[in-house]
Amino acid sequence: MMKKWISLPILLCLMIITILTGAVPAEAKTTGTVRVGWFNSPFYRYDEANRRTGYAYEYQQKISAYTGWKYDYIKKGWYSLLQDLKSGNLDLLADVSKTKEREKEMLFSDYPMGTEVYYLIITSTNKTIHANDVSSLNGKTIGITNGSIQEAQFYQWAKKQGIHAKVKLLNGSDQENMALLVENKMDAYLGVGGLEDYLDDAVPTFMIGSSDFYFAINKNRPDLKKEIDQAMMSIISTNWYYNHELAEKYLTQSGAQRFLEGDELTWLKEHGPIRIGYYDNFLPFCQYDPEKKDVTGLLQDFIAEAKDSMKNARLTFKAVPFEHRSDMNRALKKGEIDCIFPSSVSIAQAESLGIHQTDPLVKADTLAVVPKNKVSSFDVSKNHSVAISDTADTTTIISGYFPHWEQKRYSSPDALLNAVTRGDADCVLMSSYQAFVQHSDIESRHLTTIATGVTPPITFGVRRDLKSLYSILTKLTKAIPDTFINTALTKYTTPSQSVTFTAYVKDNLFTVLGFLTAILLIILVLLLRSLKTIRNTRKLNLALVEAEQKAAEASKAKSFFLFNMSHDIRTPMNAIIGYTEMAIRRKHDEDLVSDCLNKIIRASEQLLHLINDVLDMSQIESGKTEILLQPMSITYTMDNLKNIFLAQADAKHIQLEIKEVSVQHDTVLTDLKMVNRILMNLISNALKFTPEDGKVSISAIEMEPVSPDCSTYRLIVEDNGIGMSQDFLKKIFEPFERERTSTVSRQQGTGLGMAIVSTITKLLNGQISIDSTVGKGSRFTIDLPLTFSNETAVNLPSSKASIMSSFPGKHILLVEDMAINMELAKAILEEMDLTVDTAENGQIAVDMFRENPTRYDAILMDIQMPVMNGYEATKAIRSLSVPCASSIPIIAMTANAFASDRNQAFAAGMNDHVAKPIDLAQLSKTLQHYLIEK
Repeated sequence: MMKKWISLPILLCLMIITILTGAVPAEAKTTGTVRVGWFNSPFYRYDEANRRTGYAYEYQQKISAYTGWKYDYIKKGWYSLLQDLKSGNLDLLADVSKTKEREKEMLFSDYPMGTEVYYLIITSTNKTIHANDVSSLNGKTIGITNGSIQEAQFYQWAKKQGIHAKVKLLNGSDQENMALLVENKMDAYLGVGGLEDYLDDAVPTFMIGSSDFYFAINKNRPDLKKEIDQAMMSIISTNWYYNHELAEKYLTQSGAQRFLEGDELTWLKEHGPIRIGYYDNFLPFCQYDPEKKDVTGLLQDFIAEAKDSMKNARLTFKAVPFEHRSDMNRALKKGEIDCIFPSSVSIAQAESLGIHQTDPLVKADTLAVVPKNKVSSFDVSKNHSVAISDTADTTTIISGYFPHWEQKRYSSPDALLNAVTRGDADCVLMSSYQAFVQHSDIESRHLTTIATGVTPPITFGVRRDLKSLYSILTKLTKAIPDTFINTALTKYTTPSQSVTFTAYVKDNLFTVLGFLTAILLIILVLLLRSLKTIRNTRKLNLALVEAEQKAAEASKAKSFFLFNMSHDIRTPMNAIIGYTEMAIRRKHDEDLVSDCLNKIIRASEQLLHLINDVLDMSQIESGKTEILLQPMSITYTMDNLKNIFLAQADAKHIQLEIKEVSVQHDTVLTDLKMVNRILMNLISNALKFTPEDGKVSISAIEMEPVSPDCSTYRLIVEDNGIGMSQDFLKKIFEPFERERTSTVSRQQGTGLGMAIVSTITKLLNGQISIDSTVGKGSRFTIDLPLTFSNETAVNLPSSKASIMSSFPGKHILLVEDMAINMELAKAILEEMDLTVDTAENGQIAVDMFRENPTRYDAILMDIQMPVMNGYEATKAIRSLSVPCASSIPIIAMTANAFASDRNQAFAAGMNDHVAKPIDLAQLSKTLQHYLIEK
């Protein structure tokens, strides 16, 4: 009995202690700093702004929101950090696979951080290991992190595959180990996807295995394990997909996702371009562009980005538009296309269509467009009548998400909105992106949008039998960042606010017409000056004994030239004047005015071409031509010339082909522009004088070597056109000679083209020969001695850039004395988002710069001006003792276009030279160089 009374007080004490212990607040957690390992990998890295980021880093920050932990990062290789954890010098280490041996030395979180896949990684230069041949690993050295789960998995995998490789155990970080791979210290490295961050040409080959990975915890810190388990349980219970989202964010746009496997590469090689059928008139996602004859919208940008997004293959695509979705679905079933875009149907609908849908490129909220006065009464859960396009089919979002709604068909987007306005239909369904595109149309009809709660994915629908294509497109959707997709959608949903050239012309019709008239006057003055120069030069070079005979011949040639030039110049001038008068008379007819302006531009280009021939010949005969040697690719030049003239050939139904390119040394040293001028003149003539359904071919052949570093290159242009008489062949290279006038041949020209070809060929130490038969065609052969070059070839562009650059925040001083020139140049510069100040002469420009030298980023300077010309103004600015005077870019913008004029501009202190008439592409490129690149 006494024992019972003694036990009772003891029991009461124990209960009190237990109660007091349990009364400790729940917030009494770890208050110190947690020592955590940091090893360079996709789990820990620094971004472009040198900020910490990575899979494990973000996970630990999430955990600290629940635990209040602060971290002390210990930077070492993963293996060294693992040893520190075992010895108690580290508290926490991420990305550790759980094994029985490790569980004896450390604690593990109850929940995995994620799952990782292990690949054998090689460099792209390794040609001894083949992804489709596991036996190629025999005898190779494989680097594996010492003590890692990959080591055990590799031994098991190698035994199963029956291969015998050498294993090299490594103790460094992934980055250090990948460096050893580059140094050929091993043939392959066993690591996780994403290691190409340390090696641009890293190529995953064989998948060895996979495992869950955990947070590993110091064995002496069970308190940390308890807190991390509670935090991870809270994270997962709040968001079951947290681990998956981190993997999507940090791992799917790198690693193995950016490489195609063997069966995928085989399918691409056998199949060719991926044929994508797309629904037309469905911006911002996709629409056929009749001008480019190709797709535009998100699909266009996706294709452009996807082509080079896989590191071991370049993809090609063919986009095929369909007006009706039903036609697109039928084409898919027949095998005429491989996939469709966009596809946003339910899983059941996808099965009935015979497709699998890829992961979404983007998800788009579906909105209902309804009258503003019916917003409060519109209930998505009730049945409604909905207007749909008659090009849609029954497998639409409506059928998938609103199957009981009544569908009413209409012929166009306007008809759909009009039906809702009239009350014939309750609503129209469209994506939030489409609603933005049609915002003005919706507002003008007193309609508005309301959310439906439906957010269908925008995917590719792939034919169910094309498993490899499905895998390829799935990788593409993961490899292309969301930021790229969102940027593309924004581009095609936001109307451009910049002033286009056409809009400027319409708003300033008379100014532009006056400017064109001024250009014509300038052209005529230049033409007269050039003719005078040619005449005087000819007279000075005549021998005194042959003066009478040569004078007579010159007079005859001049008369013939002026007779033809009179006709050839009057033809485009007649078009310019006629269409100008028509545009003025009917200025309110915008379509007619636009058509007139286009024809005026074409006629002006034709007239400018005639004048350029005269000026070029004048420059050649005056001895001012300079040879600029640059590395040139023969193959690229031939392909480029074909591309330039292909449209002209197609317009006449002429077959233009590269007959032969046979060169051992493709890159040579020569004057790139001169060689292009020779070939362009010859090809242009061949196309002019070859009738429809004819044939023009070009060839380049490397002949016998002249020396160890030089060969003769033979360039051939031949056609089956009208040919030339033997009498005309004797004088074909004389200036102003033409076998027929343009009135007879219906082909305009100066008669200087072949003279220019002959003269340039001689300047390049070459020879030219011609074989021609009337009615059968002609063959032009150019032999040029060209030196081999190991430098990178300089390639001329195949066409002028169609899009001008933008320079927001940049300030330009425009110096121009002619008001019309100043107005047009200012408008062009402001269209490039430049802020423009103007000065009427050089003196005003110098004063403006002296007063505010840091205001301007560049100066565009005319040459011939009153008070102070451009050369004098440039010298005055360079001599000023103010900031930027010696460094500000000064660019000549003048009609003085000869090489001597450029040299004089540089001698005065100018940085560059842009000739008039202004070439928008050249001006944009020049400004890009000085305002952005420098």
